[in-house]
Amino acid sequence: MTDINFEQARAAHLALKEFFAAHPKGRLDPAELLDVQALCRQAEIAVDDPECRRAIRSIETYTELLISREPAQRGADFVRLRVQNALASFRSQLKAIEAGELAVGA
Repeated sequence: MTDINFEQARAAHLALKEFFAAHPKGRLDPAELLDVQALCRQAEIAVDDPECRRAIRSIETYTELLISREPAQRGADFVRLRVQNALASFRSQLKAIEAGELAVGA
């Protein structure tokens, strides 16, 4: 069984989602990368699942692109879409794990 602190994982997901909602356009400041990395560490600590960790690593990678001079060939909006997709993937996998654990516990 996967070891997960669901409360902490949901809190980290919400904090990441709120961070990107509060920074909707353009590039990010390098100091903001540290904030995202800290939130990603919280999520990784909370979830011992390869799919969730892959999504979190994607969020970090895309965030690093947002602090570079050239966020991506397709621009910051494309990178931010990828971040949103990774956040959705993390949340979806978390829900699937939780539903599976509830079914096993029933």
